[in-house]
Amino acid sequence: MPVAYEKPHLTTAKQLDLLELRGLDIGDRQLAEAALSRIGYYRLSEYWHPMRQSETVPDDRGKPVTTVLEPFKEGARFADAFDLYVFDKRLRLLILDAIERVEVGMRVDCAHHLGARDPYIHRDWRALDPEFVEKDHSTWLARIDAAAAKSREDFVSAFRKQFLPPLPIWVSVECWDFGMLS
Repeated sequence: MPVAYEKPHLTTAKQLDLLELRGLDIGDRQLAEAALSRIGYYRLSEYWHPMRQSETVPDDRGKPVTTVLEPFKEGARFADAFDLYVFDKRLRLLILDAIERVEVGMRVDCAHHLGARDPYIHRDWRALDPEFVEKDHSTWLARIDAAAAKSREDFVSAFRKQFLPPLPIWVSVECWDFGMLS
């Protein structure tokens, strides 16, 4: 059952003292303090979580339940948790870069190929998959129009100053989120 949170605020130095008391090898204290003050205790705690001791005991039905304890396992090091955080961050950035390339490519292909048929093809339900149209076309158009209305992109503002809505597909597609695009 949940209880009221009553832990006090701790300075970065006190957070390191607590981690050290629990058995984490802090190593270079100045670097560890700089990392904690930049990244934060709770974000980094996900990376030292596997380094903590645990115990498995049966619950009231005999099913084993593992509880992570406060003390760290022998040999747990702050530097290892930090290195894992840096690795995870770099991996996330690489994945996001790849996703962005795919998304941009899809936008360009959609705008180029469909726009060649009709600048407003996305608004014509007859040009789209009948299964999609039956379920969602009007809702999808409302989302597209709302995204265009909210857009603060310079190219959208320039279009609005010169032309009446709606936006042609090659402008509109740049306002869509990935869900609208897919």
